Amino acid sequence: MSETVQNIVGSNPQVTYTESGKTIYTNPTTGMSVVYDNAGNYYRVQNAAGQYLDQSGNVSPNNVPLIGPNKTTQTGVPSGVRNGLTHFNNTDPVK
Repeated sequence: MSETVQNIVGSNPQVTYTESGKTIYTNPTTGMSVVYDNAGNYYRVQNAAGQYLDQSGNVSPNNVPLIGPNKTTQTGVPSGVRNGLTHFNNTDPVK
């Protein structure tokens, strides 16, 4: 997680704590945040608009192609897949 915090919000983030047990590291200039869930030991990356992103700060797709026998359509990303794209396990050593 520390590498993601450094890459997304920089070396001097604004740190806030929520009542629900999350630690939020924010770059006040860009609005980019890394939201760490202390109880679940996972984190998410969020932009200023509130969209959850991948670890590199890219927007995850809302739709994916569904290839059928006669045509290809777009379908929503299932929540389990979306969580896999936006929830990352913290592998930093415990301090």
